[in-house]
Amino acid sequence: MKRLVAMAGIGIIVALVGCGQPPPPENPTLHTDVDSVGFNAEFCAGVYVGTEIQDNVQVINQGQNDLVISDVSITGGDNAFRVSTVSATPVTVKGLKTTFVALFFKPTEAKRYTATLKISSNDPKLPVKELQVSGRGVPPPVPTDLDAGTLPQGPKLQVDRTAIDFTVDSCQQTTVGKQYQVTVTLTNPSLSNLTVNSAIVSGDPAMSVTSTPTLPVTLAGVGALPDGGVRRGADGGVLGTDVSVAVLFSPTAAKAYSGTLTINSNAPSGGTVTIPLTGTGL
Repeated sequence: MKRLVAMAGIGIIVALVGCGQPPPPENPTLHTDVDSVGFNAEFCAGVYVGTEIQDNVQVINQGQNDLVISDVSITGGDNAFRVSTVSATPVTVKGLKTTFVALFFKPTEAKRYTATLKISSNDPKLPVKELQVSGRGVPPPVPTDLDAGTLPQGPKLQVDRTAIDFTVDSCQQTTVGKQYQVTVTLTNPSLSNLTVNSAIVSGDPAMSVTSTPTLPVTLAGVGALPDGGVRRGADGGVLGTDVSVAVLFSPTAAKAYSGTLTINSNAPSGGTVTIPLTGTGL
């Protein structure tokens, strides 16, 4: 019985010693709260072209000595990204303290952007910390401040996408053997009825199209009110009709694919719209 008690006592001592936390390192140690930044990546949302939004990266000094951030820069991204720190570099972060780096994204085109954020410091083990930055520009919505005087008389075909990259727009890894879908919405911001005659995909057979309802379909024009205004929904948007076209991608091999979606209508101007399609089987 005494041996059991003695062994139990030793076990307790070892457990207590094992629970101790090591002290933070003396050298400055740079850590960030994220390793990548995706602007509005949640729910596959994008950023309207011409609109700027901000995201922040938290920089933590996990060491005891001062961390000196000597430079913060961003490369790539077609100048759609810019960066700012709380003060001009160099920025000193005391031991076990934090600071922030502000990132801004303003797309100029409806496409995907990628860049690299570089944070240089006196961290001896990680003198340059790199983070991947991405964002997607999307076309702005149809204006809601239209009135009957500015709406075109003839039918008008408007689409909410100018290009589709399935590897980006489906917000999934486009794995070989599976099917992925991206939706294109067609609207008629005019006073006359629009007939959408067809939506056809040409190019690689891995890409196809379907619509609900089946084409051809007529999109009613926006009805003008007696006072010259237009009917509006609860959100203030102009009331009209739309139709959705689903573009499908079913890669059969690990390679790049391309095609074209062609939408034909009776609109007198811009009645035929072509949308380039790309995707990569992974």
